[in-house]
Amino acid sequence: MFRGALCAAWLWLVLPAPAFAQIKVGLIFTTDGVSDRAVRQLRDGFELALRRAGGRLGGRETLIAELPPGDPATEAARVEAFLKLEKPDVVVATSPALDAGPLLKGLSDAGVVVVRPVLGGRELAGMRCLANVFVTGAQADQGLDTLARFVDEANYKRVVLVNADSVSANTEVLRRGIKTEILRQVLLDDKRHSYAPEATRLLLDTPQAVILHAPLAVATRFLKALRATPEGRDVIVLSTIAADESNLAEAGEAAEGLLAPGGWAYALDTKDNADFIASFEASFGYSPSSFAVYAFDAGMLLDAGLRRLEEPGRATAKLVEAMRASTLASPRGPMVFSNNNFPIQDFYMKKIEAGKDGVFRSAPVRKIFGQFGDDYAAECALR
Repeated sequence: MFRGALCAAWLWLVLPAPAFAQIKVGLIFTTDGVSDRAVRQLRDGFELALRRAGGRLGGRETLIAELPPGDPATEAARVEAFLKLEKPDVVVATSPALDAGPLLKGLSDAGVVVVRPVLGGRELAGMRCLANVFVTGAQADQGLDTLARFVDEANYKRVVLVNADSVSANTEVLRRGIKTEILRQVLLDDKRHSYAPEATRLLLDTPQAVILHAPLAVATRFLKALRATPEGRDVIVLSTIAADESNLAEAGEAAEGLLAPGGWAYALDTKDNADFIASFEASFGYSPSSFAVYAFDAGMLLDAGLRRLEEPGRATAKLVEAMRASTLASPRGPMVFSNNNFPIQDFYMKKIEAGKDGVFRSAPVRKIFGQFGDDYAAECALR
């Protein structure tokens, strides 16, 4: 993997730089870490941005190449092969193969602009930030910070933390942020198929609120077990992960009333959000999620940056500077970028509600942070 990453970087270093009079975008939306429905949201969100730009990002001829579906076990190799074959000027990617690591650094060093419409980790936001890499989702800890502030302000008296083995590491970030005393912590085995015993034992503590910090599949199974009992239906559940519109169908009726942090909600009452939702639903026939917003903003960020360039010739440093200086009219609200190329944005607690059509969507309950930058930008050497 490391050797392949270096080879991929060398390909760009030895080839003549293409002109930004024409721009080639490589899309790498894979199901490693996200669902098939989320991938559809990402693809359609970026497509809507491209349509908004008249099919020409920054007024330039825009070519699109997309990594086809394949075996997740070979994803890293497929991503490298795709990049070597297509040689895109810009990569919009969710693949974990392009998390903070040698392949991503190789692309950045070689002058390729990478936009990641997902949550970004603390390393990429901090000490391992990269000049040519942008994140249009959020820094992963910001949701935990938002939830912690909400719990403290709500003054809940009996709080139980439920988390899975696989996310136990960043559970400490959540625990450090909450001043409210945690009554008990319940650890879930990711491999279990039913959590009925854990839900039953938890209800003996008569919790007022449950913080559920687990991957989608685990959170869904636990939530269904909790809501299967009359007592469990009355418990306030705050989810850190599993409350995106693209995934709510997994939980079914158990998702009703779920609270979750986020930078966007379907019912956010702004003109930009209303326009985005109307365009998305008219174009694709279903409702958008946060993933669609993140990918839409990725496309609009590229469009805004390219339009700020006065000359068509390639100048990656100038494009990056233009992107960082752009203010996006995002469905989330006005959004700017910090020195680490992560967004500064508002954060809300939102509630999951069923619409008249029976589809679950999110509505903002309270704005917790206004223009919230992540905690790791100070560690990033970019200025």
